[in-house]
Amino acid sequence: ATWHTAVEYQAWHALALLIAGVLMAREAASATRTAIRAAAWLFAIGSVLFSGSLDVLGFPGLRWVGGLTPWGAVHLRRGRGGAAGRGRDGAL
Repeated sequence: ATWHTAVEYQAWHALALLIAGVLMAREAASATRTAIRAAAWLFAIGSVLFSGSLDVLGFPGLRWVGGLTPWGAVHLRRGRGGAAGRGRDGAL
């Protein structure tokens, strides 16, 4: 179940990174592009910490990595919040 959760979050946030890339390619240098870039970085860092730590939890002796999971979740939430905030402002 833990591995399934990790893979599912990786897939959804990989899609979010692809969309962010498309949106950044459409935008000229602006505050919107900066916000999209920040959200993309938060998605990437959050995916590595959250999904990566869940992937590693299955290995014996590496349970301490589970402490990184909440930090990954915080980054993912901040990325989603930043992207949603820009979309709500009509900037995306």
